[in-house]
Amino acid sequence: MKKSFILVSQNYRLIDGFRRLFSSACKVTFCTDVSELQPLLLRTLPDGILIDELFSPHLFLFPEKFSSIGRHKLYVITEAISYHLKHAGLPFISFPRDIPLLIKGEKKLSPSLSAREKKILEGFAGISPAAQRIREQIVAASRTDMPVLITGETGTGKGVTAALIHDLSSRQNRKMEVMNMANMSDSLAEADLFGTVKGAFTDAVSRPGSFERANGSTLFLDEIGEFKKGLQAKLLHVIESKNFQRLGGSETHHTDVRLIFATNVNLKAAIARNEFRADLYYRISHFCIHIPPLRERKEDILPIARYFLRPHAKVLSQGAEDLLSTFNWLGNVRQLLNCLEYALTRCHGDVIDLPHIVLG
Repeated sequence: MKKSFILVSQNYRLIDGFRRLFSSACKVTFCTDVSELQPLLLRTLPDGILIDELFSPHLFLFPEKFSSIGRHKLYVITEAISYHLKHAGLPFISFPRDIPLLIKGEKKLSPSLSAREKKILEGFAGISPAAQRIREQIVAASRTDMPVLITGETGTGKGVTAALIHDLSSRQNRKMEVMNMANMSDSLAEADLFGTVKGAFTDAVSRPGSFERANGSTLFLDEIGEFKKGLQAKLLHVIESKNFQRLGGSETHHTDVRLIFATNVNLKAAIARNEFRADLYYRISHFCIHIPPLRERKEDILPIARYFLRPHAKVLSQGAEDLLSTFNWLGNVRQLLNCLEYALTRCHGDVIDLPHIVLG
């Protein structure tokens, strides 16, 4: 028999994400306020009640409302570990990471990282709170097939983040398919996404597109903000139906692909300008990871530099470290790594010093 849960939330993305990902594995009843709980509990006895973190103050202010629930069945559901909830001694679960464990009835939620996971996560170097939060989000995203939207300025590491999610996922044994939409025409983008049949246009040949090549794996669509409205509608159809047709063809193909998107565009502003479909945005933004620019987390500069230089057996002098850590990297991590690559060509010893570094 399927386990049953009540989810109390007003967060559309959380509700829709739970419904799409887990409604086939469990029975879930949705309500939008804690005041709706008592009438529900008179009719059913759920295996667990999930309270959106937004409503967590009610647990302190109105404890009498929850006296009949039983603390062993009550969980606060959150997108990240909330330390004020942990300190209060309240049980919490992280969405979507912990939901499969809850459904299976495993007692240990928010499992610790394996040695392999820790090794892979070194690929997102940094000691800032933002870097730690992103690593937690990478792990959470890797444990579900939910679409992921990665946002941030150019050069912040959106592609690295997507690759880490794939490498930690159950699809890791198949190569991730990458497609960059920047400066790509609609016709070329459609052909590359869905494939073509011979005769679809001049010189066209029959070949698979990214959705076919990524079947069973991950498809990373970079610069999703460059999609035009017509192509957005076709992408939305594939996300919802898992079916598509090659350009110029009539045969329907099915794809089992995990989608990760990235953009440096403010999609909400693009929606307001009628340049991006709101329904597509809500389908791809169930799980959002935002990567701040490097200038806002300067404590990550040296850990990133040291991680990059480790395979080259090079270290930075104190002067070089001071220069790198105070520079305002407008090109973000990409600019930092380009600077270090050039320094490697100028340094013939073990230590990269000030004369080896060219900023700009």
